Amino acid sequence: MIQKPFGLSILILTILITTGCNLPRPAQATATPDMVATLVATQLAAMPTANLEATIPPQPPTPTTAAITPSVSPMASATATPPAGDPRSILGEPTYRDTFSKAGLWGLDDPYDDGHTRAEINNNQLIMTSLKAEGWMGWRTTYPKPGNAYIEAVFSSSACNGGDQYGLVFRLTDDSKAEFFAVTCDGRFSLSHYDGSQFTRLLNWQSSNAVLTGSNQTNRLGVWVEGKKIRLYANGNLLTETTDDQISDQGNFGVLITGIKTVDYTVRISEIAYWDIK
Repeated sequence: MIQKPFGLSILILTILITTGCNLPRPAQATATPDMVATLVATQLAAMPTANLEATIPPQPPTPTTAAITPSVSPMASATATPPAGDPRSILGEPTYRDTFSKAGLWGLDDPYDDGHTRAEINNNQLIMTSLKAEGWMGWRTTYPKPGNAYIEAVFSSSACNGGDQYGLVFRLTDDSKAEFFAVTCDGRFSLSHYDGSQFTRLLNWQSSNAVLTGSNQTNRLGVWVEGKKIRLYANGNLLTETTDDQISDQGNFGVLITGIKTVDYTVRISEIAYWDIK
């Protein structure tokens, strides 16, 4: 696997293998925007305890010029009134907010299509499409590497079924370690860790009423990462809290998609942001 700051990661792994296969070692990150890849064959809808895992490393980014500071606009919310404890209500203005006005921040001056996943930026949205219902995960990351932070994105799903899924990838390191927070069309969520050679399930698939289910829904997903502590949120509601002793101190963040049941399954991300946690 090659990892660069602007990459779409694509790991290749079968869902029935619980021990990881050897993946290519990542190249050093460069300043050139680049779509990188990692396709992961992952959880089927019929396998609510499938082995997809992830790891969470953040570190504070330093956008210092207007050229690398995305435009600011109000973040959409899947709930009209934020619930008590909603991190974005508590934390104030984000440290970094991207409304996809600059495709180069994601290495997407031109659309990307590898035959499994397509990614493009259009009309101030990052559009991720899983081209085949084959269980391959595609993800895309941007350049900042937050440390202790709350990371959040707004996802709008197209027609979907069962285990079709999307979510956040965070603390993705140059040596391929990463954390994955995914939700499904039918309202389940999970957290997984990838250590560079194999996945470890941190949280089995479980259901929550906080995740809006079915086709054409919008969900605001967030992860709070503070030291080894990880909190997962949906629409401002705390889903669960856990810890990961394998977590890295920093890494890129972005979004993921996996089509399990639906051909051309598409998710539109209208905004992604993070807040430093002091």
